[in-house]
Amino acid sequence: MVNRFRTLLFAIGTGAAMAASTTCFFLLYLNALGYRVVVEEQNLVVLLGEMLLMVLAIGTCAAALDIYCRYFTAKESGKHVG
Repeated sequence: MVNRFRTLLFAIGTGAAMAASTTCFFLLYLNALGYRVVVEEQNLVVLLGEMLLMVLAIGTCAAALDIYCRYFTAKESGKHVG
C-alpha cells in the first residue's frame, strides 16, 4: 500500500514538472513568435537555449516516470530488479 502511494506521489510530481515545463516552453515559443507574454527574452540565442532545456526537462521527466513504473511493476511481480 505504501509503495502504491509513493508511486502515485511520484507520478503526480513528475506530471506537475512536465506540465510546468510544457507551459514555460509554450510561453517561450510565443515570445519567439513576437507575442508579448509574461516570460520575455530579448536574446534569441538564450531563448532557443531555454526552449531546448525545457524539451530536455520534459523528456527527462517522461523517461524517469517510465523507468520508475517499470521498476515498480517488476518489483511487484517478483522479477529480479537490478
